[in-house]
Amino acid sequence: MIGATVSETQRPQNVVFFVNSQHAPYVKTKPFHHSQEIIKEDESGTTFKILCTAFPTFELERMILRMGEFF
Repeated sequence: MIGATVSETQRPQNVVFFVNSQHAPYVKTKPFHHSQEIIKEDESGTTFKILCTAFPTFELERMILRMGEFF
């Protein structure tokens, strides 16, 4: 789990994000989350999906956005 925020009322949500082709191999070999999967891949990059069982946390958002130049 990324972050410690859990909500009993929130349903799981998919978080979809794109990584350019130069940096996609890093995210493929160092997944952000165990649920990470590739949903699309082409010459420009890779689109990934992870399932947030609680809800997207600030920590997850920061982890994705700190790599902003790669997306």
